[in-house]
Amino acid sequence: MPNILDEILPHQKPSKADKDLLKAHEKSQKIIERAVKKANQILTQANFFHKSLKESLRQDLKDAISKSVQTYQMEFRKAIDESIKTNQKILSEYMDSMKKAAEQELKNYTESRKQQIDQDISLKAEEIVKDTIGEELLASFKEKLIFKALEKAKKNGLFSEDR
Repeated sequence: MPNILDEILPHQKPSKADKDLLKAHEKSQKIIERAVKKANQILTQANFFHKSLKESLRQDLKDAISKSVQTYQMEFRKAIDESIKTNQKILSEYMDSMKKAAEQELKNYTESRKQQIDQDISLKAEEIVKDTIGEELLASFKEKLIFKALEKAKKNGLFSEDR
């Protein structure tokens, strides 16, 4: 290998200082080469670490998004289920109140209709008694006859709820 001093001073004999300078230059060259080699290794490791870190962060982000979506879906489903239950309960209560109102209205109508029928029967019975028995009987006796006729009609089912 040609020596740097031969290049700089091709026709002179190198002095001790020149030789020392040459050795220092060779050592510094080796140090620089090792430093460059080490720097390249560090850069390679840094690039690998950067890629690895980047991929790890990308995967962590995907996992976090996936977990967030699953949590959101579960919470959304839970909210829908609760809403359905609440609406079913409200609807059931409403239907019960409508049923009770209809039953009460039917009961009131039935009772009113029974009273009207009782009055109509009483009037008809009174007319029949007047027509058949006449005006000669006492009023209290007539009332007793009407009352007994109504009682008998009730026992025979004339006023039953099936009618």
